[in-house]
Amino acid sequence: MIGRLSVSIGGRAAAAGLQIFVVALIARALGVSDFGVFVATSSVVLVLMTFSELGMGARLLTGLSTVPSRRNLTTFTIVRVLLLVAVSVGSVFVAASLHLDAGLIVAASIYAAGDATGDLATAILQGAKRSGYAMLLLCGRRLLVLGLLWCIPGEEGAVIAITVGGAAGALVFGVLACRNLARPRRLRELIAENLRIILSGGASSAAQLDVAMVSAGAGSVAAGLYGSASRLFNPINLVVSTMVQVFVPEVAGQAGQPSRLRAFRRVRIVVLLFAVAVAAASVMGPWIVVVLYGPQYQGAAPIAVAVFLAAAFSAIGQAYMAWYYATEIPKLVPVLMWAASIIGIAAILLLASLFGVVGAAGGLVLMHLLALGAIVIPWKRSLEADDG
Repeated sequence: MIGRLSVSIGGRAAAAGLQIFVVALIARALGVSDFGVFVATSSVVLVLMTFSELGMGARLLTGLSTVPSRRNLTTFTIVRVLLLVAVSVGSVFVAASLHLDAGLIVAASIYAAGDATGDLATAILQGAKRSGYAMLLLCGRRLLVLGLLWCIPGEEGAVIAITVGGAAGALVFGVLACRNLARPRRLRELIAENLRIILSGGASSAAQLDVAMVSAGAGSVAAGLYGSASRLFNPINLVVSTMVQVFVPEVAGQAGQPSRLRAFRRVRIVVLLFAVAVAAASVMGPWIVVVLYGPQYQGAAPIAVAVFLAAAFSAIGQAYMAWYYATEIPKLVPVLMWAASIIGIAAILLLASLFGVVGAAGGLVLMHLLALGAIVIPWKRSLEADDG
């Protein structure tokens, strides 16, 4: 496990660094207002893609060595292809109806949908314990977008780069999926089997509507400031999700509950140390935003601090989700996570409307703190029930 974890974290760290520069170049090319449109559109599409993941992001981590697992993948692949087409076409009509820049809206939609699909390709390789190939593909996608942004400056270059980057992610997934296809399973059977994963994952993805709420409550400029700082969450979360991808098969492969619990506690120590480091780095947030995006984004300083604190809470929560993915998700988890997401999104909308980016920062920290409680409380209750 240590070898794969080292390769995965190293690769994810490199990809996270590349993604920071990608977002910075996009933000500089588009400007605060258009960048607000970009991140708001991306967040809505990303929520849609996560809901339609049908729990496969977690299932793929357990591998595709069995016929049922390949049948599930085939069904999901059909759904994902149809959805990618629908998002691409639908974004044109949405842009026209809202009288927005169609090129930017379509490009943002393709980027979010394709990048989310490309992450599933990484999960396929991680499930096969081929961490090196997974990280090469991930970094390659980031380098492709970064290269295009560097070679083609301005807003036109940004639109081209994010469109190509999204298409590349979808293509990589398609190639890997086609190598593992089988007779498709009934869609309703796949949904029923993964329902708890879908519901709990959907609650987490709903939290990504935060940028759209800031845009609705305080306007596109505030959304641009919020989006610039909140994008720093993604590279941090990239490292955490890599840990989860490595830990899930490790914990799931243990024989018996005591062995799984010992493995999980080792995992938790690693994640807790990482979370402390992330929280301590929050003081650097405002400086990082100005260096990356330029002085026009200095108003995002409160969000930058909040992002690091929220990421620390999220990292701890993801460690517990790794336990659930490797064992079973209690019925209470999706319920509490949905409650936390709804309250958090409402808080961001209300506080952003009243206090602008400072209020949005407070709402962001509150949302992730509630989400952590929603994940940890059922875990403690389940252990107490087993001991009883």
